[in-house]
Order: sequence, then structure tokens, then C-alpha cells
Amino acid sequence: KAYALKHDIHKSLGHAPTGQQPYTAADDYWPIRWLKILARMPITDKTWLGWGHSIPNGGPLADNTELCCMVLQHPYCAPQGLTCELPDGDRVAFLQMVPLYNEEMDYKIGHGTEALFDIFGDRFSYIIDPARRHLLLDRSEN
Repeated sequence: KAYALKHDIHKSLGHAPTGQQPYTAADDYWPIRWLKILARMPITDKTWLGWGHSIPNGGPLADNTELCCMVLQHPYCAPQGLTCELPDGDRVAFLQMVPLYNEEMDYKIGHGTEALFDIFGDRFSYIIDPARRHLLLDRSEN
């Protein structure tokens, strides 16, 4: 089985001034860079990626965010998973990359991916937003 990666980008990312190409600034390009990193990882690291896998960055993903790592999840449009059969019979499963805050990653590692997304519930948007609310902190304030 092969995997295809996807993401949805917040409208604040990728908007370039008139006459410039979008995604030229590092602060806007990081979602695209992470698609490339994750797409190459099975080859460069001789590994595989699947649902629930988490990938640390070692610090913020860009200067405009405190999001610092990724977890792979089924696409929000297909919560039970989305696959496509190729002409040769192989199947491709689609995964969505979801950037997390460090505390969210710690929670995911300690309690599991499903537990983390249960907490996120309907308050979570799968659109990559560098300024999204920190949902575990929101939970602790209630």
C-alpha cells in the first residue's frame, strides 16, 4: 500500500504582494516544505508513514508559528480513510498532515492519536493555520 499526503492551507499563507510569486517567504512555504519532507521520508530514511505517525521538528515549523511537529491523520472529508485503487491493483491511502503544538504532541504520545483528536472534536480545523488556537490549553482553562 502506498500513501498520498495532503493539506489545506489557511488563507493567510501564500498570499504574495503584487508581482511576486506565492510561497517565496519561509513563513508561508513551510506547509509545502513539509509535504516534500514527508513525501521523501520513506525513501531517505528507509521507513514508512501511516495513520497516527508523528514527526518532530525540534522547534517551531516557522518563525510565524509555535506549531512544531506533524501527525498524520485520515483526511477530514473521509474520517474512516480514503483509498484509491491503481490499475495494477495496488492501493493508495490518502493522509492529511496536521501540525501540532509540543504539548499536543506530548499528549498524543502519552494517550494516543485517537484520544488527541477526541479532545479536538468539532473545535478543530484541518486547515493549516499558523495561528490556530492551542486546543489543549483551551481545555485546561475551562
